[in-house]
Parts: sequence; C-alpha cells; structure tokens
Amino acid sequence: MDSTTFGVIGAVYAAAFGAGLLRVRRSSSADSMLALLCGIAATAIVSIVAQHDGRLDAIEWQLERAELAATLLGGPLLFFYVRAALLKREPRRLEWLQALPAAMALFVEAPIELVVGHQFGYTIAAAVVAMRARDAEAEPFHRNVIRGLLLFFGALHVAQLVRFLWSDVGPLRNVVPVVASAAILLLGVALALALCGTAGPRYRNSPLAEPDALRCIERLDALMRTDGVYRDPSLSLAALAEKLGVTTHHLSQSLNQHRGTTLVDYLAVWRVEEAKRQLLDPARDAVTIDAIAEASGFGSRTAFYSAFKRLEGVTPSELRKRRT
Repeated sequence: MDSTTFGVIGAVYAAAFGAGLLRVRRSSSADSMLALLCGIAATAIVSIVAQHDGRLDAIEWQLERAELAATLLGGPLLFFYVRAALLKREPRRLEWLQALPAAMALFVEAPIELVVGHQFGYTIAAAVVAMRARDAEAEPFHRNVIRGLLLFFGALHVAQLVRFLWSDVGPLRNVVPVVASAAILLLGVALALALCGTAGPRYRNSPLAEPDALRCIERLDALMRTDGVYRDPSLSLAALAEKLGVTTHHLSQSLNQHRGTTLVDYLAVWRVEEAKRQLLDPARDAVTIDAIAEASGFGSRTAFYSAFKRLEGVTPSELRKRRT
C-alpha cells in the first residue's frame, strides 16, 4: 500500500471521526475543537500525499497553500484543544488571532522550515500543558485522545527533521507523507474505538456500592461547607482525594455516579455560589469583580464569566446591577 492510499484512508478516518464526535458526544467546546482539528488534519494529509503523488501537478500551488495553511492552523488548535479538555479554559477572542498566519499562508509563500518550527512550538506547548495538568479532572476519553495526538505530532516532527537533514537522500523523499499517512491511519482507528467507548455511561461496568459513593459525597460536601477548600484555585482531584482519604478514581466515580458531574463542574457550583453571595453583599460593592472571582477560587476571568453565565444565566456585572 503506497503513501497515497494510506493518506486517503487516514484522511477519511480523521474526517469520519470528527463528524462522529459531534454526533455521539455532547459537543462541548473541547469536542468541537477536536472535530475541527480532525478536519484540518485530513486536509493537510490529503494535500501532502497529493503533492507527492505527482498526478495533480496542475494544482500543485493550491495544494501547497492548503498544506501550509492547515499546518499553521493545526498548531494553535492542538494547544487550544488540550487546554480546553484538561483545564476547561476556552480561548479568548484575541487568542484566535493566532490563526492569522494560517490565513496569510493562503496568499503569501512561507518557508517550510518556518511553518514546521511554528507547529513544533505549539506541540511543545500542548505537551507542557498536558504534563502540568496530570492531576486535573478530565474525561478519560480526552486524556486518551491527547496522548494519541501528541504521539502523532511527535512522529510527524521526527519525520520532518529527517527530511530536512537528509534532503538529498532519494529514498527519504517521501518519509513525511508515509509517516504522516500511516500515523493518522492508526490514530484514526484508535480514536474511533475511543469514541465508541463513550456512547454509554462512563462507569457502567464498575459502579461503586451506593453507600460508599453517598458517604464520599457527604464528606465532600461537608469539606466544602466547613473548610471552603473550593476557594483554592489550584485544588486538584488528587489533593482533594487525599484530604478525603480516598483514591482519585473513587472520588471521580462517586461524583459521576451520585451527582452525574465532574469535579470541575462540582467546584464551579460552589465557587459561583460564593461569588454570587459576595456580589449581592452591599458591603462588597467596592471590591472589583475580578477580585471576587479570585477570592471565590476561579483561576481566570474567562473561567469565572463562563461558569457564572452558564449557571446563573447572567454575567456577574449584570447580577450586581440588578441588586442596585
């Protein structure tokens, strides 16, 4: 099987996975970015293998532009996806300006070395976020996908480096499309299997005994009420499980089984209630909304406004104005 066949099959897998992701799952921000990333990957792979195949020389310029644009867009999307999936941080409006190089690549020729370096930088940034968020509460589905994506991009970068260092070696001319096509084919199969595993309840095969789950949640609620640990923005699943004397799996499963939620969403409820109490307190009128967000346990302004609007239906400033 040649690189063209590999590429076409891999691109189909990637595109099908992206479409299936939006159909099967709840289409959160992370899911949507992952689906878009799959579409971008499919576009890049098709463009690369078509150029190396040699049968579409008439549109080689357009294929090259599509490849460069997809490559430049894939880096920021990978970083945004990893951050959204693990840290629940959605990109701000200004951060989307990082997609400008991709748009410019459609009209301005850019050195391939610069494009690859740009993509490599985002891969490193995404890997750093994944390493630092090892204790963050995130779906096993997204964690598995992130591992697969980082391995895919890592293999791609190695192939690109080999191509740059030994550009005069004939047999290595197609190393990038071959590695990219084979990697995305394997990744597509792995992601499809992961997606199939998310259709049902998350812990359907290993439920905790109801008294154990209930006891864990009662102790968790008491810890929130008495100690106010939710005010710590760095509070992690591992740290909280240690306070309760249970494993991270036990705590995560108890929340899912008894409350149907994750730790991130559970903490958001407590933090929003704390912020709401302060916003409605006339004695706190002189305190800025950002300061209230920080005191309530939110690590960023974006996360605070997003959670508050989702749970209360209004922004923090709108709630404060209604009281006055």
